[in-house]
Amino acid sequence: MGDRLSLRERLLLLVVAAMLPLTALLVWISVREMQDDIQDAQTQLMFAASLIAAHQDRNVADARNLLATIGAMPQMRRPESKSCEKFFQTLHTLHPVYSNFGIVDLNGDAVCAASGRDFSLADRPYFAQVLAERRFVMGAPASGKISKRFIVPFARPIFDGDKVTAIAFAALD
Repeated sequence: MGDRLSLRERLLLLVVAAMLPLTALLVWISVREMQDDIQDAQTQLMFAASLIAAHQDRNVADARNLLATIGAMPQMRRPESKSCEKFFQTLHTLHPVYSNFGIVDLNGDAVCAASGRDFSLADRPYFAQVLAERRFVMGAPASGKISKRFIVPFARPIFDGDKVTAIAFAALD
């Protein structure tokens, strides 16, 4: 009788055998729900990323248009510091997403800016790039010269005929 199972052991084995398929089913359903939740989260993240990318594209287009407009103004081809500084300060109140914008000369020195302070962009790679390529450029994110906050810089040459006379810049906060 040593190799035979007792009634209690047989009942326990029967209960385990009955529960095993249900347990497997519950595990399978849980894994399936977790996979569905992961898929939903990935879809939501992709949607959020596409919204952020569209917003950034709009910011770049807005900066391009703003700098093109500034460059098209005849008085900005050879700006006078006091009058254009007031212009940029007013412009800053209309576009507070920018920490600063204005005009620098071909050496990178500030001619006039919304901040009203002296600085130089000569050491910034995007300044060299805009001079070399003579077109709108977006620089790498950096710490702002004046604000000391994280900014995305934009620059565009100002032309008088074919000659570049100055550089318009904007620092997106």
